[in-house]
Amino acid sequence: MRLQLREIGFTYPGAPAPALRNVDLELDTALVTVLIGGNGAGKSTLIRLLTGQLAGYSGSYLLDGKEAEVSRGELLARHRFGYAPDYPILEPHLSGLEMIRMVGSFRGMDEPAVAEALRPFEDAFEMGDWLRDKACEAYSKGMRKKVSLVMGFIADPVYAFLDEPFDGLDPVSIYNFKKLLRSRAARGAGVLLSSHMLDAAGKVGDHLIAFKDGTAAHSGPFSALIEDGGAGDLEEFYFRLFRT
Repeated sequence: MRLQLREIGFTYPGAPAPALRNVDLELDTALVTVLIGGNGAGKSTLIRLLTGQLAGYSGSYLLDGKEAEVSRGELLARHRFGYAPDYPILEPHLSGLEMIRMVGSFRGMDEPAVAEALRPFEDAFEMGDWLRDKACEAYSKGMRKKVSLVMGFIADPVYAFLDEPFDGLDPVSIYNFKKLLRSRAARGAGVLLSSHMLDAAGKVGDHLIAFKDGTAAHSGPFSALIEDGGAGDLEEFYFRLFRT
């Protein structure tokens, strides 16, 4: 499956300048695509547009060559896409397990199916009794992020959009989550992930997109952009691009 953006532009109401400018991109849903850029570069806006949260854009958003249906969240539901936002949206009075079960039910999963799908995440994220026994309002930042990521992946989506997925996770969870992303990609289930954590992101990516001033300054295979550009790693590539 391929997602294509053609000359996409978007301006928030009342904003003095566009958040996205003439964006031309193609995303292969079988790959892990890493999206990098500074604050305000348009990364989160791009993910919101791709997930159908923003309307009123100019240009074309195509899904396998056909105009994508982005209204009312239908893109996520129809095509089994997952999503985990930068700031987790959790009901404070529910436990994490109740939140995960609720999302699973929306995806047609019963409790045994949710329990089975949850098992690898419980191990990867070292989820303890807090997942069942504590309300989300008592969770730390890392706990909230773990629940949000599980909610994005619980129904085994064919593709997932992740905004700052490593933020708040402890080192063990980051390590295990990177392994999970690579194992999914090995069976053709990729992700688009936006991250400022360049070291972690640089170890999972197949494709790299660098956003600057609301548009894609670079897009291409991960190894080519770094090696052909003379950079030793993603961090060096980033500083060459944004500090010169």
